[in-house]
Amino acid sequence: YLYPKNIKNLNSIINGNDLTQEQNIQKDYTQPYGKDTKIESGLKYNYRNTNADNFYYNQDNVTGIYELDSSLTDEFIFKENIGAAYAIYSDEGGDLTYNIGLRGEYWNYNIDQFNFNTTTSRNNFNFFPSATISQKLGLTEEVTLSYSARVRRPNYRELSPVTIVVSPVLYRQGNPDLGSEYIHSFEMGFSKFFTSFSLIPSVFYRLTTDKITQYSQLIDSNITLNTSINADKSTSYGAELLINGGFTKNFSLNGSISYFNQQISSDSLGDNSSNTFSGRLFAGYNLPWDAGIQLTYFYSGKMITAQGQIDPVNTFDISFRKDLFDKKLSVNLRISDIFNNMKMAGTTTTNTYSMDYSRQRESRV
Repeated sequence: YLYPKNIKNLNSIINGNDLTQEQNIQKDYTQPYGKDTKIESGLKYNYRNTNADNFYYNQDNVTGIYELDSSLTDEFIFKENIGAAYAIYSDEGGDLTYNIGLRGEYWNYNIDQFNFNTTTSRNNFNFFPSATISQKLGLTEEVTLSYSARVRRPNYRELSPVTIVVSPVLYRQGNPDLGSEYIHSFEMGFSKFFTSFSLIPSVFYRLTTDKITQYSQLIDSNITLNTSINADKSTSYGAELLINGGFTKNFSLNGSISYFNQQISSDSLGDNSSNTFSGRLFAGYNLPWDAGIQLTYFYSGKMITAQGQIDPVNTFDISFRKDLFDKKLSVNLRISDIFNNMKMAGTTTTNTYSMDYSRQRESRV
């Protein structure tokens, strides 16, 4: 549906290519000290070079000729370097075990846009500590307390200011000023081990600073532009239950369910909060004649953004396996998203407009 109705249909062609070269070098070293103590350390280097182009053509409604739109066309090179070093000290003596770790990471990237003759670059160095302590309460019970810090860096699509035309009324654009988000996780869990399975209930709290969130705005009366910005922070806290084990000789189950509160705060966009739950389940059953079946279910409850929410998502997969030639060959048949439920939908509300959206890819395969 087009509003107003006198707008002519716009046919367009988008030609885009990405060529990525990547190099990874990693070295890990472990030095034991006695029977229960050891130090683990390592180095890692990652280099990524992506050469991308995006050519956008509009069809003239009179001549039918496709003409290049230079405002939506760009060619750029994205180069990223990540260097990291870590060390972990651990002691596993007696009923009390613990480990303490520290990781340092250097991040550098450059974006060269040829069409607009602009260059964006950034250098960043951070430390990420971690610690875990576990206490055995008996032969079948254990309490664990842990803390970890980690980072979620924006990818090159989130950083590049190239405008991507999703549809005639929806554009997407990266943000060169977008920074990384930093996650601090605290968790306390209790483990109960039975003969063939285990139960692990836990409570957790996560604080994310400079949270990467979607930002939407109208750039004219019909077109919405989506980009990403750093909100001030987000928090989530709740409880989770994990179950894992083989309940019979042929049946195994691995699953988790969590219920938590989520909050996001932004000086420019305001606050948003919600309660939700999520879960996943993996069930396997061995059939006669060296065959088996596996069921996979995933559910993610309502998630929030600074300007709205993302609706719940769920998907169900099933796979069959048959071993041949004394298990030297396995044949697998898998049906993903068997009920065709995997779609992205939600709402966005700003001071000037409200939008409901729904997008779906071909997920049932």
